[in-house]
Amino acid sequence: MLTVRLLGRPRLERDGVPVPGPRGHKSWALLARLVRSPDPVSRQTLVDELFANADDPAGALRWSLAELRRRLGTPEAFHGNPLTGDLGPGVEVDVTVAAHGRFAGLPPEGRLLEGIEVRDSATFETWLLVERERVDAEVISGIREATLRALATDDAERAVDLARIMVARDPLDEGPHVLLISALAAAGHADAAAEQVRASTTMLAREIGVPPSSALRDAARPRP
Repeated sequence: MLTVRLLGRPRLERDGVPVPGPRGHKSWALLARLVRSPDPVSRQTLVDELFANADDPAGALRWSLAELRRRLGTPEAFHGNPLTGDLGPGVEVDVTVAAHGRFAGLPPEGRLLEGIEVRDSATFETWLLVERERVDAEVISGIREATLRALATDDAERAVDLARIMVARDPLDEGPHVLLISALAAAGHADAAAEQVRASTTMLAREIGVPPSSALRDAARPRP
């Protein structure tokens, strides 16, 4: 299985082992643009967004597409016009996996395409800014699903680990704090749950200026 990691610094892994990825920031930008688009994208749109300043814009796009096919081992991908992000079987993208909360171990860290810079492309920069917010929301939703699943299967310690990551990713949302406290209580860590109630209450009141709801306190109560 080849895993395309777009969260944090982009990279490729085959069966968990790092392998060489595509060369150039624009190749990674192109890959993310295609796999994250819900609809096919025309070649002209990609040229305008990423390669408008190249000496041969259409040729630069063709080279980047060929580089992606070669590095991903997907000779059938990225042909025709418009283009889709379908990579075929045997390839998974970490953003998609995380959004469904089906990751093994802990969720991936980082934001979409960290460290990738595409110069002289205001249109792509705007797309990336918006897409990062969308991906953040999807990852949080996936972690929430995985946390609830862990609680439902009596895997409270895993729920605690997942909820801590959720709080770190979205500290100003009360929901992750409630889930963390619930997980601590379910795991039998009553003192830690009570301490988390105090810490979360103080932090949320300080940062957003509004006391949190009673759901924080209720979450610390032991459940049958």
